[in-house]
Amino acid sequence: MRFLDRLFDLHVMSPGQHAVGQALTGDPVKRQIGLTLATQNLERAYAWLEGQLAGRTWATGADFTLADFSCRH
Repeated sequence: MRFLDRLFDLHVMSPGQHAVGQALTGDPVKRQIGLTLATQNLERAYAWLEGQLAGRTWATGADFTLADFSCRH
């Protein structure tokens, strides 16, 4: 459970936050770099998650856990 919680925080939420942070600078070059890096990282994380979570209702098994909350907020 803790592994998936960390994965969602570090490999899903962080790239999105990085892209937003770069966009807020107002610099079009930084905006594009942030968007490109976030897209690459999110595509990699989502591809891994799709394979790991296929057929599951919740991230770590039959019950809703911290890992599920982490990926939904």
